[in-house]
Amino acid sequence: MKISSSAYFGVESLVRLTAYDATRPCPTELLAQSVGCSVLFTEQLMGELCVAGLVRGTWQGRRGYYLSKPPHRITVAEVFRAFGDPHTLADRCFASGDLDDPEIDDFGGTNLLWKSLNGSILLFLESVSLADIAPPADGATSKYVSPKLHLRGAAGS
Repeated sequence: MKISSSAYFGVESLVRLTAYDATRPCPTELLAQSVGCSVLFTEQLMGELCVAGLVRGTWQGRRGYYLSKPPHRITVAEVFRAFGDPHTLADRCFASGDLDDPEIDDFGGTNLLWKSLNGSILLFLESVSLADIAPPADGATSKYVSPKLHLRGAAGS
């Protein structure tokens, strides 16, 4: 499975929004700094996420963003889809149509393997919400995040 940098940074950005104070918009500059991207790239990411209905932007004063739904209602798979990801494992460097019949028989089982693996990964991504991977407000470790992970740019880090 291939994951674009946009999808990767989209998930990272939304996890930061989940951890940010939900009563006010997160400034674009702070969001960009926390994920290690330029403000321009972050604006592009947020634009795609706005179109997908996952975030709302505000332009009052400084530009900033909110999650459009509670974090437990946004899955990692939804974020990936906002960027046209994930590209499936079935995307190989050759197509079975390019092979002779005896060669196709040799690859029959692997096609099923890759499709099954891809399906399992997609099911997993559908089961993981932003709330599952965002750092809890009480500092405890979330379900999927290692205790060694922390927000860059957060107080005390």
